[in-house]
Amino acid sequence: MGAGRGSSDDSSGLRRHRDLYDHGYFHGKTSGYPPEGYARAHPDWNPWIELLAALQPRGLWLELGCAYGYLTEAARASGRRAVGLDLSDYALSQHPPARPFLVQGDAQELPFAGGCAHVVTLFDLLEHLPDPRSCLREAVRILHPDGLISGATPDPLHFRRPEPTHCFERPPSFWISVLEELDLAVTYRFSVTPYNFQFLAAFKGSPMAERTAAWRHDYTGPEPEFVSVDGPLEVLPRWGWSALGAGSREMQGNSSALYLLNRLAGPVRFTTRFSVSSSPEFTTLRIRAGSSTLAEIHLDSERKTTQVELPPVSVPTGGHHLIFEPSPLGARLRIHDLQIDAEPCSQEDLVLGLPFDLYQRYRLAAQVGSRLTQGPILDVGGLLGDQDGHLATTADFLFELEMDSPVEVRTTDLRHCDHPDHAPAPAWEQPFENASFDLVLALDVLEHLDPERRPDFLSELDRVARSFILIGAPFSTPAVERTEEELAQGLLNTRRFLEEHRTLGLPSHDLVESHFRDRPEYEVHRFPSGYLARWRAMQVLTQHYFQLNDATSMIALNRLYNQTCYVPDLAEPAYRSLFLISKTPLSEDQRNSLAALLPGPDSDPDSLCALSEMARNGQFPSLHQRLRELLQEREEAWLNTRFLINERQKLIRLLRREIRSLRNEVPLWKLAGLRLRDKLRRR
Repeated sequence: MGAGRGSSDDSSGLRRHRDLYDHGYFHGKTSGYPPEGYARAHPDWNPWIELLAALQPRGLWLELGCAYGYLTEAARASGRRAVGLDLSDYALSQHPPARPFLVQGDAQELPFAGGCAHVVTLFDLLEHLPDPRSCLREAVRILHPDGLISGATPDPLHFRRPEPTHCFERPPSFWISVLEELDLAVTYRFSVTPYNFQFLAAFKGSPMAERTAAWRHDYTGPEPEFVSVDGPLEVLPRWGWSALGAGSREMQGNSSALYLLNRLAGPVRFTTRFSVSSSPEFTTLRIRAGSSTLAEIHLDSERKTTQVELPPVSVPTGGHHLIFEPSPLGARLRIHDLQIDAEPCSQEDLVLGLPFDLYQRYRLAAQVGSRLTQGPILDVGGLLGDQDGHLATTADFLFELEMDSPVEVRTTDLRHCDHPDHAPAPAWEQPFENASFDLVLALDVLEHLDPERRPDFLSELDRVARSFILIGAPFSTPAVERTEEELAQGLLNTRRFLEEHRTLGLPSHDLVESHFRDRPEYEVHRFPSGYLARWRAMQVLTQHYFQLNDATSMIALNRLYNQTCYVPDLAEPAYRSLFLISKTPLSEDQRNSLAALLPGPDSDPDSLCALSEMARNGQFPSLHQRLRELLQEREEAWLNTRFLINERQKLIRLLRREIRSLRNEVPLWKLAGLRLRDKLRRR
């Protein structure tokens, strides 16, 4: 929509930013608007006017990023005193009837007195601002004590369209955190499309904050949502749900999702119970927490409702999704009485169940780093997950530390992550000042960069690190390359990470060592991670388990391996190496502490922990009992489905015989003739 910000002390920069929003932007050349232009494609503002009038019927309404001024005009037509502000000369001149009520200005430096506005709106503005925090601080400055701020901005995890003018897209947890830091109570929802994050904010403890609590996913009122939550987890519908009716919602489309927000500093463990009404078809309902399948529920049309209780699952700080996927797609299922019980859990409990390869590298990095510093940490490439969400945070691996206050941990990645302390950034260009972090780590990033970018990446880590750098990656050795080639030809031939390794080539140890060798005050140390023979075996084994689509089994397998084999896997030959670069010489105590992390020099990694050790562990029988129960459940579901199919086939054959007998008694041609005769008589 409209635009906001340049720099008040840099008039040329402000002018360049303003000039972005000319005819080309509002007619789709540099935006998502259609070629016919914003005048024909602007939103219908009436629902917002009705909502905001009900919540705050009095006082001044200020619209920031007003574009042509349609919302301001509509608000004034409803009897409100409304003023719009925008940076764009072009936008402000396009709708003359609204022009007397519009002003040109920078959303970061508002020309309004403090506390003057009862309503401040920021629709589709924040993503256009290089520094939206300044805009929000200004909005709070001008807000009346019982005022209301309302806005909408796209969630980049679901907003797939490239927009050249979007310079600050962030997911929901970021905006909620920023608004709460400004002493605002926040109510939010997702409306129209999955990416459309909308919020209402008012000063904490104000009467307005209480009134906004009745704002729901697709309605406003006291009726309870079909989801109820007990514990520190916020849950609300996101996409794929019908209107609320009788305390339930019907699934619509190919999937339906609930948004889960954990605002605690540590992980939360939750369980889910609900009832599902079956569709007329045989249906399998798969339920995922991110990319982890919690359950596959086999439904048949003979049972009206099915009670479901999902296994417990842990989620880290930030936003997540509980996704419901029917098969066949589009099956009509209705979810009733969905209850989620949540409670805090330990960081160790969360990380032990993570994929073994992820646990290995981050556990070692956390142990090394915690023995050197408790200062601020930056994790470059620190999205610990995939496109379906993050499995943990870097801070979750620091559970051994005993501190009065938590360590500051920031993460960056090319990909977005629904975590308030994450920022999107290329690995070789970090958005921080020199020496901003005591420790900078980058795990499994180097091998995914173009070889020409790798030296720049190492220099960038050096620039933002004050004391220590940790770089972990699989490096080019004959054994590692042979192992990857064997896996690529077998079960892992579709894994993207191996494809990039082959395309870009694994880095050499010398790349890291030589980069820092010319700095005489630096020390470079190397640690092995992922004993190669077991790493290879576990990659194959976890692929078999993954095919079961059962998160409980995967978590149990990884937990068993991580508890049993982590320490012995710190041995050569290793799949991965972790380089520690210290910008000053280590003390003797630090050297001894780091050396104690590794098995002794006389240890035999094969004898310490072969996979047979896992089989002797007491958790192993219960894991395989779970697999037996899972397979038995699926076999019973298939037998029940086959029985019902056979019974319906018998019914179809019986009906066909009845139809044939009717046709024998009265031929079809005669029936047609009789119908024609009756029709002619009626005329």
